[in-house]
Amino acid sequence: MSPIRIAADLPDRFAGVSYAPGTAARRLTQIGAEVVTDDDVLKVTPPSWRPDLLQPADLVEEVMRLEGLEVIPSVLPAAPAGRGLTATQRRRRAIGKSLALSGYVEVLPTPFLPAGIFDLWGLVAEDPRRTTTSVVNPLEADRPQLATTLLPALLEALGRNVSRGLTDVALFAIAQVVRPTEQTRGIELIPVHRRPTEGEIAKLDESLPRQPQHVAAVLAGLREPRGPWGPGRAVEAADAFEAVRIIARASGIDVNLRAARYLPWHPGRCAEVFVGDASVGHAGQLHPAVIERTGLPKGTCAIELNLDAIPVVESLPAPRVSPFPRCFRTSASWCPRMSPPRSWRMRSATGPASCWRTFSYSTSSPVRRSAKRASR
Repeated sequence: MSPIRIAADLPDRFAGVSYAPGTAARRLTQIGAEVVTDDDVLKVTPPSWRPDLLQPADLVEEVMRLEGLEVIPSVLPAAPAGRGLTATQRRRRAIGKSLALSGYVEVLPTPFLPAGIFDLWGLVAEDPRRTTTSVVNPLEADRPQLATTLLPALLEALGRNVSRGLTDVALFAIAQVVRPTEQTRGIELIPVHRRPTEGEIAKLDESLPRQPQHVAAVLAGLREPRGPWGPGRAVEAADAFEAVRIIARASGIDVNLRAARYLPWHPGRCAEVFVGDASVGHAGQLHPAVIERTGLPKGTCAIELNLDAIPVVESLPAPRVSPFPRCFRTSASWCPRMSPPRSWRMRSATGPASCWRTFSYSTSSPVRRSAKRASR
């Protein structure tokens, strides 16, 4: 076997221990190796019965083992002081929390596209969402393409919920999508027996597709549940538009909604979302043909925004808290017996009474009219 060259103090530096001079040569000779000392370098020829000794690290391991692992100090690295979340991380957390408080449930979408989904949507061949990146060894053979949009995975999750009896669904996801560029390409395999060179790493980085972060949400069924106040309210395009405004408020920005035609959305119930003059996504009700072909509930709505296209606000505005205590009042109002509860509205002299809540009914009264009591 050819000799292995190692520095005489290499075991000391590996273990963090100051061994006595000549320890490395003595221990390697002990295992049957031939050791030739040349200044501070050891030329070690491993014995024929130790084919596992191939590199300097193997020799260092033998020295440390024979000297005793118990003499190696156990030193924990000092944890650096925390710097908190970045502005992008804070925005992502604020968006997720705001959507969750608005009744949405977060899911982790699959990064792969279902086969033929864009054909079901009716996208034209030139649509950029059809330009995908394929994985050589995907988890599922029929899903090799990385997702260019979050909606297919979310709509699949919505369909599974509906098929299991949960018909009133509101889901959202915040994840990266994969958008190939002109520089995205396959490269030659890099040898694994050595560290890649700086040039090889640069080529790897250049070959990667863009991976912007998106936020998407889907809704179906009833947005307001059934109850004494009425039969409930089905999901509509306005709920998708409101989800966009929730995301905008959490991001500390203003958005504009403009009518648009963009599949898979309904051409008359779709809005393009703008931040300034930049388009960042779409929202609205899905196209009836898409709903029928994919087996989704009638009136399903969806939104998808490109978070990377939305400017990051370093510090969000603090909420305004009134210094005055909340005021509670009890009052009674009289309505015709046949008027439905959902048609009742209350107003105060200073503006809409948004805090009025119904807590009891009474149908017997001196004036022979149905009564409704409310409290604020």
